[in-house]
Amino acid sequence: MPIDLSNHKWPVRDVELRSKPESGELTHSAYKTFVSEGALYVRTIDFNGQMRAIPRECSMITALGYDDHMVYGATKGEQSWLFQYALLSFREAAIPFCPIPDCTETSAIIVMGNEAYAAANNATEGRIIKITGLGLPGDVIQEWGVPRAAFEDIVVPVPGERIAKMIQSSSGEFYGLAAPSGTIFRFDPETGKSDVIAPVNPIRFFGSVLVEDKEGSIYTFGAVGKMMRYTPYNNKFEATSVKVPCFPGRGPYAKISAAVYDPSQNRIYVGDTEGLLNAICLDDESIITLGKPVPLGGIDHLVRIKDGRIYGLAGGLDGMSHLFVYDPRVGSLRDLGVCCATVEKGWYGYNFGAMLSTPDGRIVLGENDHMGCLFSYYPPL
Repeated sequence: MPIDLSNHKWPVRDVELRSKPESGELTHSAYKTFVSEGALYVRTIDFNGQMRAIPRECSMITALGYDDHMVYGATKGEQSWLFQYALLSFREAAIPFCPIPDCTETSAIIVMGNEAYAAANNATEGRIIKITGLGLPGDVIQEWGVPRAAFEDIVVPVPGERIAKMIQSSSGEFYGLAAPSGTIFRFDPETGKSDVIAPVNPIRFFGSVLVEDKEGSIYTFGAVGKMMRYTPYNNKFEATSVKVPCFPGRGPYAKISAAVYDPSQNRIYVGDTEGLLNAICLDDESIITLGKPVPLGGIDHLVRIKDGRIYGLAGGLDGMSHLFVYDPRVGSLRDLGVCCATVEKGWYGYNFGAMLSTPDGRIVLGENDHMGCLFSYYPPL
């Protein structure tokens, strides 16, 4: 039976109250449901509709790498797929390549010119593979005869363990973390050899992050936020005096889940699985607690753009990801809202498995979900 609203008394809007500056502030503070500053749009990985998209059961994006206006990425699922995202406006397209052999999850991809290295995991262990033939896939335009991507197994850094994280250092060497032991390893792409450095923590409680400072030292984090440092020039792995604070009583649960280095201030910004953002000043190993940008969920990713602003994603594992920003120039930490795009199609980003920033200030987000899409975000000037 329909509801009769004919005699309903509606509230009378007070025009005088609505015009007051305080009312505007209140309204402004509540309208950020969706990212409302900068520009955000979404790309489907299907070569602008000319190729079949990555199969749904293989499409959760977990790795992104960048070089020369080109993003390469990979997914997890029944098979891990390799794809390319060309960023220049006159050729912008997200192109699926092919499955990566014997791989269900790629946790990192590092691009070096016309070749790339990927941390490829199967059900039992992770290996580093070399990928060549990164031009257009051979079946886009048959008469060009461009070869498909080729994969070469290089090394299994820690036998019987998966690769949780891998980065490239300024010296060209790769550093990675193996799971579940939390062992740090080093890989030299010139020789193809790897060696084990040390376990992060005796009880295997560690955060899957690695970050390098301007001196070339590598940092990672163990139990209760303990920061560990590896210094390559003297091959020394040691605990620092830093213990990243967490919410009271959450020490056994809080892991460092995201980190990014700011060379201008010699700081490492870290976020944990409880959602707390901290800044570690490496000059004196002091810590500044910046706050919790999103009410629910932990911090999943952090990146820095060229003007010093720190952007991050939080809340994805507990509900819906929010984009947030910390601006060290004014000390502001703001939740920008949910990633919802209407171009090139209407799409909500619930959870993201990878995030990177480009030298020109653009941010690319890889959706860690079935039918995973790529989001491009242009921060406001």
